[in-house]
Amino acid sequence: MKYCYKCGNQMEEDMLFCSKCGTKVVVPSSNQTEHSNQIRNQTSTNIHINSIHNPTSVKKIRKGMLIFSVMCFIFAGVYALLSITDPFILGMATFFSILGIMFVILAKSPKNNPYILAKQSGIKKSLFVIICVFVAFISFFIIGLQTQDISSDTTDNTTQEISSAQTLSDVQKWYENQIPMVSQSLIEYAQSVQGISNINVTESHFRFGENFGWYDCHYTIYFVCNVNGENCTGEARAFLKYEDTQLSWFHFEIFRDSDWQTMTEHYDESYDQIIENYYKELEAAYKS
Repeated sequence: MKYCYKCGNQMEEDMLFCSKCGTKVVVPSSNQTEHSNQIRNQTSTNIHINSIHNPTSVKKIRKGMLIFSVMCFIFAGVYALLSITDPFILGMATFFSILGIMFVILAKSPKNNPYILAKQSGIKKSLFVIICVFVAFISFFIIGLQTQDISSDTTDNTTQEISSAQTLSDVQKWYENQIPMVSQSLIEYAQSVQGISNINVTESHFRFGENFGWYDCHYTIYFVCNVNGENCTGEARAFLKYEDTQLSWFHFEIFRDSDWQTMTEHYDESYDQIIENYYKELEAAYKS
């Protein structure tokens, strides 16, 4: 059954003219029909081949890769927040950010194309993944170590600031910790006095702010020794500035045990004022 192309009237198969409007029916030749079918088939084939070899025509996003990218960006955000308290973690945030970008690019790269972003040449997906992972690790170590160094410098500066703001009692503890060193220094110093031998320290004290008529900031060491064959007792005093190593002996005296007669004596009165002034400086710099 056929129809008139002009008025739509139903016609018999053998009719050459429309019985309603008289329009002549154009019957295509077999060659024309075959040619039309070939064109149609060739067009369909070209479209199919083009969809395979030119994946840019396929704009489908790979959901699996997209999910991985979202997870990486979530981890990057979490580590970025944690880096506020620990700068070293900033390296982890950078690591996951790079991986997130990698998965976004892979999500836009068709699965049946070996190159990224549906290109026909360039970087292959496998090489692209290796490069991204390598860059992510390098960035993690570089940024992590840099932030760690910055954090260490900040900690050192903070420690120095705390050290400069410690109390007077902390200063006293430092002095007391130096007593073994001062005792050993006395033995070395006493050996320079002619005739002294067998020196042994019996007591060591650090006087700090005891105020025996003047401000105190000195060491008092008691010792026994032998002077020219006689057993003797001695007392020595030393002055040392805070966090310094230069020890000054301003009092050195030895008594004979039998009658407490002074055998050797050295005393520098100028240190009375030196020590008093220095203690006042400590009181002003380090509050109790």
